[in-house]
Amino acid sequence: MAENIEDSGDVTQQRCIEDVCYNKCDNGTCSRTPRLGSDSAYRCECHEGYDVKRNDQGEYCEAIGCSSNPCGPPEEGHQCSVSGDNG
Repeated sequence: MAENIEDSGDVTQQRCIEDVCYNKCDNGTCSRTPRLGSDSAYRCECHEGYDVKRNDQGEYCEAIGCSSNPCGPPEEGHQCSVSGDNG
């Protein structure tokens, strides 16, 4: 990512700046506007079927355990539940 720097002459220079959204928020979109009260430099908006999770590196999108009906259709009596610390 580059930032334009205006010069006093006829030259416009560029300098590289860190793209805080590079390689972030797979299965979602990254915004350079952090959540209120967050120490992260960005925030994730996740696609349907994914939830925002956080780790030491910041936010990421993780699949919701039962969003894809892995147990079969609920109308046929199948019920999915997420156990452990994934849900």
